[in-house]
Amino acid sequence: MRAPLAAKGLLIAEIFGAIAGFSGGEPLLLHDPSRRLLRLPSDLLKGLPITNYFPAGLWLFFVYGAGLSLEIYGLWRQKRWAWPLGILLGVIWRCWLSFEFYLSGLQPFITIWLVQPLTALFLLLHINRETYFHD
Repeated sequence: MRAPLAAKGLLIAEIFGAIAGFSGGEPLLLHDPSRRLLRLPSDLLKGLPITNYFPAGLWLFFVYGAGLSLEIYGLWRQKRWAWPLGILLGVIWRCWLSFEFYLSGLQPFITIWLVQPLTALFLLLHINRETYFHD
């Protein structure tokens, strides 16, 4: 069965998100929880109960990197569970970005990253679940 255009676009958007999750989380977990490698603002942690970016690295790596990779597998194999997982991850990512916006104000990187979850949610809602997904 040929994948509809929305499904192809969704796969591309989610692959981009998974790469971002792994590439953002891995340096914060293994190399530089202090944030200098990624050039993150030092004042973002002010007022939070954490002292470095290690928890953010865990979140990025496992929720976005691994979570989106699992969703990509499900989308590729046209599994029904991939659709609700994609909705959940899209909403979580949107909430995460809202929290970042609350902490740091409107920053270019937040605005750019809003495109991925909004695009993915839009495309997920435009896939015909009855004909595309099966188990």
